[in-house]
Amino acid sequence: MPEKVRRPGGRTADVSGRVADATLALLAQGGFHACTFQAVAAAAGVNRSTLYRRWPTEAAMVLDAIAAIVDAEIVVADTGSLAGDLRAALRRLAAFLDSPVGRASISAALHLEADAATLAQRRRLWARRWTAIAPVFARARARGELAAGVDEAALLAAGAGALYFRVIVSAEPLDARWIRTVAGLVARAAGG
Repeated sequence: MPEKVRRPGGRTADVSGRVADATLALLAQGGFHACTFQAVAAAAGVNRSTLYRRWPTEAAMVLDAIAAIVDAEIVVADTGSLAGDLRAALRRLAAFLDSPVGRASISAALHLEADAATLAQRRRLWARRWTAIAPVFARARARGELAAGVDEAALLAAGAGALYFRVIVSAEPLDARWIRTVAGLVARAAGG
């Protein structure tokens, strides 16, 4: 069972949390197609009309639930160095990707339609996530760890993408030694 997503504040937050928890549990148990409005409403103990008012599609509901758990579980640390920050972030990402919800999230992302609304939501969620990650690079730049003109998004893609490659393509474990190696390579590339 995935860890519960916690949100501060009143009834709306309670309902949102229950819906996210139910969505993630169904996602982990049965994949994207198990996350119907009917199944999520029953599991969350809410009326389907509550879901219809909040999300235009089941995909939008699933994306919001995944974003909530990613925000909660992949917290960006300040270790004092770019390599350390990357190691910490990649370890958290690895733990998520190794979880049933993480693996189901990868599969769900592949099942999402490429319609304009879903693409727009994905871009909004990524922009929100980038806001949480950007301080890693701002601190590194302030410490002189980033060469001029380095593409920060490309650095992140190199590190995180390596983990996705390991999970999806090579099916090898996301062990600490390998994560250290990837973080070190990305940190060295950042220096120019």
